Amino acid sequence: MQEKRRVMLRIAGKEIVLMTEDDQAYLRRLEEFTNRRLNETALAARQPVSAVGTLCTLAMADELLKAQDENRRLRIQLDEIRKRAE
Repeated sequence: MQEKRRVMLRIAGKEIVLMTEDDQAYLRRLEEFTNRRLNETALAARQPVSAVGTLCTLAMADELLKAQDENRRLRIQLDEIRKRAE
């Protein structure tokens, strides 16, 4: 297990310091994804990026829950296929 270290991300123009074990490449992807989603939400809502944090959080939570539901559905389907194959 890697040791946690302090890293700085820039989200919506603000510096955020995290303690994490995640590698630098993943953290850059996280930073880019978050900023892209904030900008997309700001454009759609016609609001400044600084004002859309809650909307963006809600949209990302919605996507996460739907992805988890789909994952669960696919796991059940896979289990059924495996049982038929036995």
